[in-house]
Amino acid sequence: MRWSGGKKSVSKFLSKISASALVISALWCLLSITPANAQFVTSPSAGCNEANAGTYDFTVPINTPLTSSPFTAQFAVGEMLTITLDAFGGVVLTGIARDTTAGATLIDSPGSTSVIYSIPSSGIRSFELVLETSDFTGEFTVRCTPNPVAPVQQAASNSVRNYIYRRTNALLEKEPDRPRLARKDVGSLWPNGIQKMHFEGDQDRGSLEFGTSHSNPWADEMDVWVEGHYTWYDYDNDIDVEGEQAVLYFGVDYTITSDVLIGVLGQTDWTNESADAIGEDLEGSGWMVGPYFSAQLTQNLFFDARAAWGRSENTLTLGTLITNEEFDTERWLVRANLTGNEQFGAEGRWRLTPSAAIVYFEEEQEEYSTNTNVTILAQTVGLGRATFEPEFAYHWITSKNTLIEPQLTLTGIWDFDPASGLAIPGFTYETDQWRASIEASIQVAWTSGVTLRASGFYDGIGARGFEARGARIWLDLPLDGLID
Repeated sequence: MRWSGGKKSVSKFLSKISASALVISALWCLLSITPANAQFVTSPSAGCNEANAGTYDFTVPINTPLTSSPFTAQFAVGEMLTITLDAFGGVVLTGIARDTTAGATLIDSPGSTSVIYSIPSSGIRSFELVLETSDFTGEFTVRCTPNPVAPVQQAASNSVRNYIYRRTNALLEKEPDRPRLARKDVGSLWPNGIQKMHFEGDQDRGSLEFGTSHSNPWADEMDVWVEGHYTWYDYDNDIDVEGEQAVLYFGVDYTITSDVLIGVLGQTDWTNESADAIGEDLEGSGWMVGPYFSAQLTQNLFFDARAAWGRSENTLTLGTLITNEEFDTERWLVRANLTGNEQFGAEGRWRLTPSAAIVYFEEEQEEYSTNTNVTILAQTVGLGRATFEPEFAYHWITSKNTLIEPQLTLTGIWDFDPASGLAIPGFTYETDQWRASIEASIQVAWTSGVTLRASGFYDGIGARGFEARGARIWLDLPLDGLID
């Protein structure tokens, strides 16, 4: 095992970071995208409620000349208006009911009659009731039946939207290491970076990661690699969400020069979630593929970028409303990272490793129909996020050549384009654009390549009504001996 170090000044390193801010600015322009909002169905509408309260009823006494009673209100598609003309056993001279927005005549009759009218589209609609009487009183009544499928549409839209948001969060938290030049450069940031097996766990979530490649990427110009992640979580919140996610990344890259590589990356992922509080079960599997680029800008500064597009197939069960319904999505992402590493002080024992990332992920759930012929409208979930994470560390090597390194990490997260429309009726569902966490760790590494890291953390700084505390543990094992 070889420990690399240096005596570079902090000020020189920070100047490199400032110069590289131009790269982040350019990426900001690239990622200035506004996602489409979902069109949720709500029922009953304001107009429907007013109709059932008798607001639009219209009565004229006998011998009344032509009189009109217009009304305008918000209605929802699929709501059923029952418009009734009552001539009280006789006839009226004129009895007309119109949907003036659609230009449709619903009733044109002198005698008592009734019509049931389905609202053709959501929005503001205008109606007109016209009466003219002689010997008999005339009366129009207007009543409304809410869209019978609206609760199913609303519940399905909410569940799918929140699921896609949580899945997006999990995927963004576990981006692959292998496409990054810094990870392939042995000893530049992480010891034994070529091959690793990594385990991580805490009181609420854990993950198992592995990664390998066919050879030392610096020995050959072409590298073929594979990397896998597995994550599970069980959060004690109002909705009681439990879930697990597995992701397999695979790719091939070509080293153009010692400082630049390009490649193609594919991924396949599987996510399963359940929420007992609302009787929800969701499962989905998907894939993405796209190019990536990595470059060493300076001795201790690295830049990485990735773009990908893909699809997913999913199933939804929601209490008694929906059972094992299938829906598809289309998704894409763009991401860029800037990572620095500076060792300074006596024998390079102090280390500052800041990283900044910007990412935009968008996923569209396509319109589909349930087994009961209820149409669930299409919706899009987009999330734009920027993170900054400086890590401070100090290491020393014992007489037995064991490295010990205490670490302190601060992480800031800013959702500059947060997902909208997240809601679950009866539950509080809030997300914050800003939050931060602090983590204290200690890492121990042996010459055999085994590395152990344990930490305690607090998450939720700056967040409303959210905080998390706990401990984590990492174990790195070299795969070389296991493969041989």
